[in-house]
Amino acid sequence: MIFQHGNLQGLLDYHSVGALDATQPILLFAIGFGLATDYGVFLLARIKEARDACAPSAQAVALARTHRADRDLCRTAVHVAVGAFATSQIVFIKELGIGTALAVLLDASVIRVLLVPSLMGLLGPLNWWAPRPLRRLHQRIGLQEGAPQAA
Repeated sequence: MIFQHGNLQGLLDYHSVGALDATQPILLFAIGFGLATDYGVFLLARIKEARDACAPSAQAVALARTHRADRDLCRTAVHVAVGAFATSQIVFIKELGIGTALAVLLDASVIRVLLVPSLMGLLGPLNWWAPRPLRRLHQRIGLQEGAPQAA
């Protein structure tokens, strides 16, 4: 809507050509998916650590969210730097900066704040379910997470 239809041309200082570069949506999807997956792994690892420390699912989610605050500040700084691409004179780079900033904003606000905690709360013990063959393989190989720590 911003670049194809020419919205915010004055604010972002560009001239719309009425279309996007064909590679832009694919590139933005790849970047957005990669960032969301990276954040998801970090968040679920913290939730798993809290769960292994004998915290209930709802409390594990809350603990993981509070322990991530310092890292979120650093990640936000990185994304502000990527969002600075919006000041570029090259429209492709400007699209990349705005698109990445919007993808991170959507992921941080909708996915991390609303969907993950609510689904983890609804599923409860089912969050930690694994198929029987995978559990047997895990036990056969002898993979362990380490001793649980007190919450």
